Amino acid sequence: MGSEMCIRDRFRARPTLHQLPLFVDTAMVAADHGELFACEAVWMSGATSLQFEHMWANVGSLDFQGAYVQLSHFLCGGERRFRRTFPRFVRVRPDEGGAWELAMRISRIDLDDRAVRGGEMTDYALGLNYYATANLRVMANLVYADLEDAGGSLLFGLRFGIDF
Repeated sequence: MGSEMCIRDRFRARPTLHQLPLFVDTAMVAADHGELFACEAVWMSGATSLQFEHMWANVGSLDFQGAYVQLSHFLCGGERRFRRTFPRFVRVRPDEGGAWELAMRISRIDLDDRAVRGGEMTDYALGLNYYATANLRVMANLVYADLEDAGGSLLFGLRFGIDF
């Protein structure tokens, strides 16, 4: 006597400003199998960096995907660093006067497949970040979130980050 394993998962997303409510959401999806694939790349040269990520989820006979590309450039006083031994970005250590970073990002997520209508969203973000010290950052973001078949929203966010 055997039993079939059932996977239950939910896929959802907010625009680039993460304090907002969900804009796209599949609700719970059940299937007998699931797979998640992702690829990510980073290119860096001095004060400029380019990032890309694409994710694809297969749950039963359903396919969902999302991707982003981000370009970042430090106008003065810093650069992004990456640790290869444990792949991740490390803390920005600005010059004595601080560091200014300009970033642009395009994100797309598609949560519609067959009878599941989770939504499709593309958002465009422009950010200006000021790194006062290695532990203090101020981030300003202007985001246009475009929901397929529902229109768009222009959003602004200002955040302060302190860590130890």
